[in-house]
Amino acid sequence: MKTHKTKAPAHTQKLLDLYKNNPFNYNLDIKVVACKNPSSEVTICCHGYGGNSAFVNIVDKYNSFSGNLIGFNFFDHDINEHTDHTKSAYGTPQEIMPLLYLLKRCVCDLQLKLINLYGCSAGGGAIINALSALAGTDYDILLKELNIFKKDKQAILLALKNGVIILDCPLKSVQEIISFRGSDKNLKILESHYIKNNMEPLGTLRTMQKIDLTIFLNFEMPDTVLSNRDDQLFINEIMKINQGRTIISTSSDQGHIGYHSKLWENYKAFKTEQTLLC
Repeated sequence: MKTHKTKAPAHTQKLLDLYKNNPFNYNLDIKVVACKNPSSEVTICCHGYGGNSAFVNIVDKYNSFSGNLIGFNFFDHDINEHTDHTKSAYGTPQEIMPLLYLLKRCVCDLQLKLINLYGCSAGGGAIINALSALAGTDYDILLKELNIFKKDKQAILLALKNGVIILDCPLKSVQEIISFRGSDKNLKILESHYIKNNMEPLGTLRTMQKIDLTIFLNFEMPDTVLSNRDDQLFINEIMKINQGRTIISTSSDQGHIGYHSKLWENYKAFKTEQTLLC
């Protein structure tokens, strides 16, 4: 297991230590971008297909969050077209385990009261499935492996309610990608995973329990990686299940992955509004 020898401020060291004794058999590689001043606000950054924990450094450059930023590796970090996709965790319950682990450790063990989630592309899809696991009971056997029980789920959802959920060009379904770009061996494998486990994010939204969160949802126009075929369907389903606030934006500036100006304009306006209300 990789160890971290970087000297960190006291208020970030506990976050860096989250990698210790984690239950995973791959390098979780937790990275923390420390805020300049101690803060109880933490943002967990969820990378997309082909990405890794270094995604947190990209998010840091957006200069949009206060508090510490956490990056980590999903099981399929650095996946590419030559990787054996039959061994991929995409579209399986194992995909969301590391995110749920970090949420449990941050909220239940470190007693953090405000957690933001930022997910781009497949990372956004993973967030949807993780929220479904927390809001419902279908994944309770899996959650017990991480010592997450009913009271823990409630505490995590409260911490997320105190923060924001940002879904930036989220994965909606593999079928959407195939209809846009055509199929290949790897996409067919991933599609079978998602369908077998009922984990296509768009389908998850149609069956998940109600949530009460602040959600920022952004789509790039056009999205030349995922396409925009199901954007409105995704919006409709989010609006049905989220009893909190949903802020929707579209951008046409930096491609599928990058700084999406309208999203961050809306986010900063929201944070200013919150400050004025305090």
